[in-house]
Amino acid sequence: MDNSISSVITNVSNKARRNPIIRILHFLKIVNVVKTLCFNLVNFPISIAIKLPVFVGYRVQFIGLRRNCISLNSANKVRAGMIELGITRYPMISTKGMYTLIRIHKKSHIEMGDNVRVFSGCSLIAALGGVIHIGDDFLMNQKARIYASKKVSFGNHCRLGWESQVMDSDIHYTLNQNLNRIKDCRKPVIIGNNCWLANRVSVMKGSILPDYSILAGGSLLNRDYSEVTDKGNFFSGTPAVLKGTGVYRIFNEKIEKRIKDFFSIVGYDHITIEDSFDFYNILD
Repeated sequence: MDNSISSVITNVSNKARRNPIIRILHFLKIVNVVKTLCFNLVNFPISIAIKLPVFVGYRVQFIGLRRNCISLNSANKVRAGMIELGITRYPMISTKGMYTLIRIHKKSHIEMGDNVRVFSGCSLIAALGGVIHIGDDFLMNQKARIYASKKVSFGNHCRLGWESQVMDSDIHYTLNQNLNRIKDCRKPVIIGNNCWLANRVSVMKGSILPDYSILAGGSLLNRDYSEVTDKGNFFSGTPAVLKGTGVYRIFNEKIEKRIKDFFSIVGYDHITIEDSFDFYNILD
C-alpha cells in the first residue's frame, strides 16, 4: 500500500477512535443498554449495580437470573464493563443469530474476576450444586461451553478457544453390572493460571491443568496433571499428554500487538530474547 494512502487511513482511524460520537455509536452497536441495566440491577446490590460492572450484548439469554447469581471475585476495584457477556469485538465466526446462554440453577452460582470476556454463542451452565470460578483476564471465544455440576475453576490469565468444551460431569449416570455399582459422574476441573486452551479442545471431569500450560487444538484432557511442576507445559493429543516444557502463551495484548507489527514489517521468522530479559513480564 502506498505510504500516503496508509497514513491517511491511519489518521482517519485515529480520529474515529478519538471522536466521542463515533465511540458512543460503536458502544450502542455492541452493548444492549436495556439488558445491561436490568442485569446489573437484578444481580447486584444498588451500590455495585450503578457502576455497571457487567456489559451485556444483544443476544444473551439468562435462565435463573437472580440476586448474586454472578458474583465478583476480583481484588481490583469495581469498574464499568469489567465483565462482558455475549459481546464479540473481533469475531471468528459470524455472530448473526448466535446467542450466548447463561444458565444458573438456584442452588449454584458463577464467580468472575476483572476483564472477563465471554463471546457470542458461548454457554455458561452452572447446574444443580455447580460453581463456575473464573479469575482475572479471561477470554472465552465463540461457541465455547462450560458446564459445572460440581466445580469448574479457571485461574488468572486464561483463554478458552472457540468451539471448546469444559465439563466436570458425564451428565448421565451408568451402571456397572459386574460390580453392581453406580459411580458419581462428577469430579471438579481445575485450570491453573496463564493457561491457553486452544480451539476445539475437550476438558473432561477430574482434569487438572497446571499453571503456564498450553493445550493444543483438538486435544482431549481427561486426567490430573497436578504432579507436573515445570512451567511452560505443552500438552497435545487424545488423550492429551505432555509433549514438552518451556513454551508459553503471551497474554499481554499490547506486547503481542507490537510483536505482530514487528513480524508484519520485518522478514524475520523469529525473535531472539536476551538471556538477561525478564520474560515473565510479557506473559501476564
